[in-house]
Amino acid sequence: MMFGKRMMIISLCLCLAFLTACQQTPASTAAPPDTSAALPGSTAELETMPPSATARESSETMEDSETAAREAAAETSAAETSEAISAEMPEETTPESREESQAESSEPKRETAETTDLSHLPPISPQMGKTEMENGWYESFNEGEDTPCWIEGYTARTGGFASYFLQPGDRIAVLAPSTLSSWGAVNAVVIGLQNWGYVPVPGQYVLVPERSLRNCIDDMSWALTDPSIRAIFCVRGGYGASEVMDAIPLQMVREANKPIIGYSDISVFHAAWSVVGLPSIHGAMNRNFTNLAADCVSVMQNMMKGQRPRYHCSGFKENLPGYAEGILIGGNLSTVTAVLNTEYDCTALPEAYILFFEEIDADFEQVHRLLTVLKHHGVLDRAAGIIFGEWINAPAESETSDGASRGGYYRSMANMIRRSFFPDADIPIAFGFPAGHGNVNYPLLMGEKVRLQVGGEGVSLEWID
Repeated sequence: MMFGKRMMIISLCLCLAFLTACQQTPASTAAPPDTSAALPGSTAELETMPPSATARESSETMEDSETAAREAAAETSAAETSEAISAEMPEETTPESREESQAESSEPKRETAETTDLSHLPPISPQMGKTEMENGWYESFNEGEDTPCWIEGYTARTGGFASYFLQPGDRIAVLAPSTLSSWGAVNAVVIGLQNWGYVPVPGQYVLVPERSLRNCIDDMSWALTDPSIRAIFCVRGGYGASEVMDAIPLQMVREANKPIIGYSDISVFHAAWSVVGLPSIHGAMNRNFTNLAADCVSVMQNMMKGQRPRYHCSGFKENLPGYAEGILIGGNLSTVTAVLNTEYDCTALPEAYILFFEEIDADFEQVHRLLTVLKHHGVLDRAAGIIFGEWINAPAESETSDGASRGGYYRSMANMIRRSFFPDADIPIAFGFPAGHGNVNYPLLMGEKVRLQVGGEGVSLEWID
């Protein structure tokens, strides 16, 4: 009898201790989710447990509750941080929203009389944003992607290359000669080319994760030597094209007599095609079928058929007026710099040439360093004209080359290039041409003769025979 009373008193004491501990929980602690159905120590379980087990489980329940509260608070803090980052990030721009924005804005007025007075033109204004890296976000800017550009018409290629380009039903090799691509990107290209009326033929190693350099060379050699293949469409860039091109004889490229399509690291192949006198297409790869401005896709389709656009773009104060004709060469700045003194160095052409450069993820120092290399090799001095395209995800801050020690901070990449390399040049130089790594990427026919005219009414670029 006494034993039963004693056990009842002990049980009441334990319950009072449990209730007192719960009341002492800090008010600021977030309430944990209701876990009574899953955690031990629920009311139903307490009724069947012995007193000693009840005390132990009560203590564990308190610890679990505190842990759940801490986890809930951590999740709330993480959500608030994510919302803060999202609020600082610029809204994602889609081709549709861009077209609506351009439609709402007033179209720049076109002057009828040619003039070289650029004082009335606006300077290039970089679009500030944020770019994600492995160690977080950094302030970045895009330049050139939003330059207004018109297609004033097309001219068909005549002469020896009239039959060089494509027709519906032609077989096109789908390759990834640089960085390994993804299944989604390859599939987008295959389906996209089919919708355009072609027959895509993926390379044997286009999606093999453990592929070797030899495999990449074999894919390119097959695409060049198979007479049924009429063109080569690259899925993506990245790195490694120079290693492949080092193993491909220029004679093989010349005898293949078929265009290659791509940009970024594919600039290596554009250089080789230019050296042997063949046209190639600098333009978006899988992005033609995923995320690209509609006008750019339309021009790409026409260019693959041999139709050459006449571009007219807005002018900027950084431009240098003038007129020039020459073979259009270039592409990605760092990639073109890497082909210097190789067998496929397009800057060694004996004919007059017009340079085109674009870049991604490069700050003022990196662009300055690459252009300095080209300057030391005489590439800039030999150019009849220069077109600078887009600078995408360029870091806005640079500890060593922001212009502070050069008479003021650089206001844009165009401002840095003009001040550092062309303060008083006498050749036409255009900045902000909308071609490169942006969502606006107008295709360019490389290795062909173009006419470049830079004046007060803007920039005109057209291909001529």
